[in-house]
Amino acid sequence: MDMMKVAVIEKPPLSSPSSVLASTIKLIQFPKSERLLQTTLEQTRQIHALMVKTHFTDANLSPSAQFNLLITSYTKNSQPQSALDIYAYLRRMDHEVDNFMVPAVLKACSFVSMIQLGKEIHGFSVKSGFTKDVFVSNAMVKMYGECDSVVSARLLFDNMTERDDVSWSTMLRCYVRNKLHREALETIRKMQILQIRPSEVAMIIMVTLFADLIVTLFADRYDCWIYSLQ
Repeated sequence: MDMMKVAVIEKPPLSSPSSVLASTIKLIQFPKSERLLQTTLEQTRQIHALMVKTHFTDANLSPSAQFNLLITSYTKNSQPQSALDIYAYLRRMDHEVDNFMVPAVLKACSFVSMIQLGKEIHGFSVKSGFTKDVFVSNAMVKMYGECDSVVSARLLFDNMTERDDVSWSTMLRCYVRNKLHREALETIRKMQILQIRPSEVAMIIMVTLFADLIVTLFADRYDCWIYSLQ
């Protein structure tokens, strides 16, 4: 898809091109979490249109930084197809795709359950050496988990050269999401043995797991009781 077609503006710009450009630079300079909270879909489309108009040649931002912002912002604003269109354009034009861009593209794949594209990105990441980056590997584990490919997620997790607390919480979430309670409990046991301090996210996932186990336990008991009445 041509980049001009990806950058569709449904409403007239709310601000001048110069102010949008200034906002873009300011957003790039913010920490990631703060930046994403401020980039709305309306702003993303305005920024995208301006970048297309200037042919991604702004002196303050490299083309890769501009594409990263667009892909991340479109994904953040529930427009995964727009993010994937940009990624496809970059690959088709043999443009640089770096390890900062890959996690956002994988997240977009998860939104639309495009596991085949996710596998292609996995292969590309291995070839490019990005899998050594724990953030990229965590994103791939999450993508496989959300696309219900638990075996691939676990295989990738087991072969990670470096794991952080996000790696463990992501694998745990993968099991809980797919109702694999035994595997989830085993993951928690390994975290205890290895003295991995669970993150807040991991704690929330554990609460969900234990709630599911209680419901399952009561369901089994009622099934036995109903069966005894027959």
